[in-house]
Amino acid sequence: MTKIGIIGSGNMGQALIQGWLHHGHHLAVYSPHRGALIAKKYDIKSFSLVELAKWSDVLVLAFLPHQLAEISAEINLKLQQEQILISVLGGVDLGQLAQAFTTTPNLVRTLPNTNIAVNSGEISCALAPTFEQDKRKTVNNLLKELGLVFDLPEDKFLVFSAIAGSGPAVVAKFSESLVLAAVKNGLTRDEAVKIVTELIIGTMINSKKTEISFNDLIYQICSPGGTTIRGIETLEKSGFSGIIMESIDKMLE
Repeated sequence: MTKIGIIGSGNMGQALIQGWLHHGHHLAVYSPHRGALIAKKYDIKSFSLVELAKWSDVLVLAFLPHQLAEISAEINLKLQQEQILISVLGGVDLGQLAQAFTTTPNLVRTLPNTNIAVNSGEISCALAPTFEQDKRKTVNNLLKELGLVFDLPEDKFLVFSAIAGSGPAVVAKFSESLVLAAVKNGLTRDEAVKIVTELIIGTMINSKKTEISFNDLIYQICSPGGTTIRGIETLEKSGFSGIIMESIDKMLE
């Protein structure tokens, strides 16, 4: 049983708890104001920061990035060399982690999206050059429990964050637009939400299982001169693809 300690109780911290909750691990959390409440909510342990650092086999950094210096100053010398530190801190690279935590070489930088809460996340992962080889399996297994893992160089983390990290919001926005269109044309909101939810899920399962490209899927559905291609034409005239690309560019700024 792996003892996983999570520092932080925000959206990502709780998504991590939810994703690992039913995999047989011992989980504990530290949060200065909500630790006890979060522990009660998920039936896990709550410790002080130092206690959590000493207790954990794997310590997950899920607090706000600007808190790194303060938190590392308090626990750095309490850590042991064999412990693993997994960071989900946006914009904090492995070099910065190594400067903050000098007592363990086993540093991991990750960027998950919140779909890890339902074990369907996407996680980018980079290991420090000092990471001990015999611990790679532990990290791989833990992250795979949360979703699909992408081993990426750090210089690709930013674009990964924009696509996979912010992408769920873009998909949700598109889905809500379909819901609004359905309601405008006579469906109830409940009916529309169910239809659109299954539409998105089914389309992605179809694409994944058949390995059909998104572009070929469009042509598969669009009959010559039919209603679907006329709808696609409207999207093209409105600059739909360009708008999506521009939104991702904004996320990269």
